[in-house]
Amino acid sequence: MCVFFCWHGSKSSINEKCTAAFLTVELDKQNAPQVRVVQGSEPAAFLRLFGGGMVIHHGKRGGEPVRERPRLFIARGELEGEAYLMEVPLEMASLRSRSSFVLVQAGAKHGLMVWHGCKASEQKRRVTVKIAEGLLKAIPLEIFAEDLALDACLTEMVEGEESAEFAGFLGADRTAYHSLLQREEEFDFTPRLFKMSSITGDFTASEILCPHRSQHSSPYPFVQYELYSASQPGLLLFDNHHELWLWQGWWPENDEDSELNTDQTGSGAIRWQAERRAAMQTAINYWRKIHGDDSEVVAHAVWAGLEPLEFTQLFPTWKVRPDVKELSLQDGKKENDKLSIQRELALLSRTTYPLAEILQRPLPKGVDPTQLEVYLCDSDFQELLEMSKEEFEKLPSWKKTSLKKEKGLF
Repeated sequence: MCVFFCWHGSKSSINEKCTAAFLTVELDKQNAPQVRVVQGSEPAAFLRLFGGGMVIHHGKRGGEPVRERPRLFIARGELEGEAYLMEVPLEMASLRSRSSFVLVQAGAKHGLMVWHGCKASEQKRRVTVKIAEGLLKAIPLEIFAEDLALDACLTEMVEGEESAEFAGFLGADRTAYHSLLQREEEFDFTPRLFKMSSITGDFTASEILCPHRSQHSSPYPFVQYELYSASQPGLLLFDNHHELWLWQGWWPENDEDSELNTDQTGSGAIRWQAERRAAMQTAINYWRKIHGDDSEVVAHAVWAGLEPLEFTQLFPTWKVRPDVKELSLQDGKKENDKLSIQRELALLSRTTYPLAEILQRPLPKGVDPTQLEVYLCDSDFQELLEMSKEEFEKLPSWKKTSLKKEKGLF
């Protein structure tokens, strides 16, 4: 059976993606299946075509020469026939305690350094060394300089015991990444990711599965693309075993010419707050089902573009989106905020507010802007509208609307 895979790099342009799709159709004379593959989410069938020798590089062919500078790669995949290397920035912030990395020393006698995180599994370490040995045997020109010494060898080291030479490449600032050196818990687990939405009419949580999952635990099975490619504002629940994270998306900027404008003040805002409440309650219920009702809920909410280091380090690599960051900051969010889901849920579930809070802008979280009067206590209601709630309910709709506008409740 013939299958055509069309792989899209994370930096490929729309024109390049369209061209690749067009050429795939032209090549396909057998009417075979065509599979679109996104960088970082490669399925096992695709990875097995390379037999554990796939390497994803930064940049493009014909660009700046890369063989003359040191480079850093993270190892992904847990099986020898499916594992591969993905280039990440050469900096301390790229390190992850649950994975292994390969550092290429351009033109150096000791061609490769393999760094193992303190919580990297034995399987991960074994597979990474196997990949590195394969590179030294093949000496691909995309990675090594032509004058690489014939006796170039592989050097292994573990987190916390790096050589001075390694520190010279990446620095020694351990706070640049979320190191797990001081953590005593076990980390032999695969994180889970759920996409939450009520677009079908019912609130649902659908699990997103790692396309190259195996019987071994996978430390970083998901990529940032899973979050930022979702329909926004999105809600995704990340289960990292020791804690839960609720990632909250952003409101895209309105485009007057677009048919996809989002309503941030009317029904759209009401639906969004209702989804947030449902997502937070679902997260709490999920935690208690797994860890028991008596277990303290460890669950945090974060905002797109402002994610704290502890969250971004749950992915193999992370790049800040300045446009999304700016939108979140404009909306009053704070950078690196790690909010308690239980506390946020309590705020979203309030049913009564003082008159001053109802009349201020922006409104408190979770308040329906079309029914501000229902959040007033009896005394505030009487003071503002000069009638009781029962008397107000007997008025015709047009009279209610007119009165609410007059009193600033509309």
